[in-house]
Amino acid sequence: MKKKILSALLATMVVGSVTAMAAPAEIEEGKWDITIGSSFSPNTEDNGYDVDGDSGLYGNITYGMDDKWALQYDYSHYGYGQKGWSAKGDANEVNILYKLSPNLNAYAGYVYYGENYDGAGYHTDGAQIGLQGWYPIADQVNLFGKIGLGNNNQVYELGATYQFADDWGLD
Repeated sequence: MKKKILSALLATMVVGSVTAMAAPAEIEEGKWDITIGSSFSPNTEDNGYDVDGDSGLYGNITYGMDDKWALQYDYSHYGYGQKGWSAKGDANEVNILYKLSPNLNAYAGYVYYGENYDGAGYHTDGAQIGLQGWYPIADQVNLFGKIGLGNNNQVYELGATYQFADDWGLD
């Protein structure tokens, strides 16, 4: 049982980091930015247990309060498991963003993770801080990354986004 719980916690770290990715928003006063996406969750192994990830859905909405500050809400849904057990979870974040440079934001906020592990509910929450940045590689395509640290979480994200319009993107 300890190995299953350890595997589930490891998968939460890996899957939670991957499925929560969403491209950073460019901050402009009065601008709304909406990003949606789907991610694949990797399969991993821990102590001989295979942990299979499911695809996840995520998105965020950001509002520019002025040219330096923004408010952002992030949501992601993920799942993982192996033969005999499974877990599904949701992550909700509310962050304040501050534009450090045209392609780099600092953020601070609150995150809540809720999971259902074989019918038993579990949650954790806490404060977090970090950096998110992006680099344009084509007219409507950006590479992005995010790194963060909190009292109950660590975030490492990499991805790419395609901007359909000024306010709409798909990761």
